[in-house]
Formats: sequence, structure tokens, C-alpha cells
Amino acid sequence: MTPVEDTVTSTGLTVEVLNTTNEVFWNAGDYDPSYRLQRRVLGLWFPMRQDPAWTGGQGCMMLPTCYYEKDIPQRLYFQWSTDYRFPFTSLYPGRYRLILDFYRQDGSYSYGPDFSLAAEFTVK
Repeated sequence: MTPVEDTVTSTGLTVEVLNTTNEVFWNAGDYDPSYRLQRRVLGLWFPMRQDPAWTGGQGCMMLPTCYYEKDIPQRLYFQWSTDYRFPFTSLYPGRYRLILDFYRQDGSYSYGPDFSLAAEFTVK
């Protein structure tokens, strides 16, 4: 998972996810609060917001469910100002990382993600 070049701004960014396995994965959507944003300060990562509470399937999530098949890059767009869960409309200059949770699409529904990926980026 990497930020797409020239899309990082103080109000959002685009990340690209490339699945190089033979499995299909999904993330986000109405069943998963999904992403976490962190800021690097004095060499440590600090959360930019708390994870939102479970919505109980009310359809309040802002991101679509995305399936990642083998060798098909998928792009996800993040706009801080349009996400009701994010308390800021823009980010200060600095180093950040976006963390997304991923799940296998094999029918074995677990209570947590199968793995997480992070994309680091700098806001100038």
C-alpha cells in the first residue's frame, strides 16, 4: 500500500493497494471502521483520532467496501474534511501514516483483521 504520487495534501490523499497473493481481500465498508491515522512526533507515532464506535450496521461508514484481487491495483481516496469521524479539516505539516485493516474473503469471518498495512506520507 503506497500513497499515489502528487495526491498528498493537507486535506487528503490517495493510496494504492496491490495484492500480490493468490487470495482475495477486502477492507472498509459498512462492517469495518477501518482506517487509523497517526502522526510522527519526536520519533513516536501518535493517533490522530480515536477509532469510531461500531455503528451496528447503520451504514454510517464513509468508505466503500473494496475487494483486492491478484495484481489489480485499487485506489482509495481519503478526504479528512468530508469524513464525519475525523475531527480536523486539514493536517499540519509533518510525517503521517495511514493504517488499513484487511480481511480474507474466504468466509472465515473473524473478530479482527487478518492483517494491517500502513502507508507513510509527508504533508508539506
